[in-house]
Amino acid sequence: MPKTKKIDYTVEAGGSFTGKVEIPGDKSISHRALMLGAIADGMTKVHGFLESEDTIATLEALRAMGVEFDEIQPQRITIHGVGLHGLRDPGKPLNLGNSGTSVRLLSGLLAGQSFDSELTGDESLQIRCSAWVPISAAVTEVLYPSLSAAADCCPEFHISCPWPAHR
Repeated sequence: MPKTKKIDYTVEAGGSFTGKVEIPGDKSISHRALMLGAIADGMTKVHGFLESEDTIATLEALRAMGVEFDEIQPQRITIHGVGLHGLRDPGKPLNLGNSGTSVRLLSGLLAGQSFDSELTGDESLQIRCSAWVPISAAVTEVLYPSLSAAADCCPEFHISCPWPAHR
């Protein structure tokens, strides 16, 4: 066993700190905040929202399903939630650009809605997502029979309403 050398450090106070520290927004949390705010009843105010191409793709998909948003201010957004069953059929495929997080999270949210939907994205996302198909096919077959993915054309997920009476 190599011999280790013991080192002692002494830390002394360097003075006090006064002020306000703002932590930059987080993309993963921002996606989730948009979705949770969308299915909440009433208004949700998000502070620390990270505006990026990916989070805007999620926002635009939710907007296409009837969710309203107040103007985005730096790191702040207000979401007017429509409730758990208030999302509306967008009537067209939801293009999520290059956002794999949007595809993964929205597919779960949409699997429980009362309308069919389709998620798509740019060429880069389609290439990346092709690796998901074996996993998603096995998992969704068991857990979400309403969700299907074409093995040759991912992420064009087709999500079917499992409750025909709710259509």
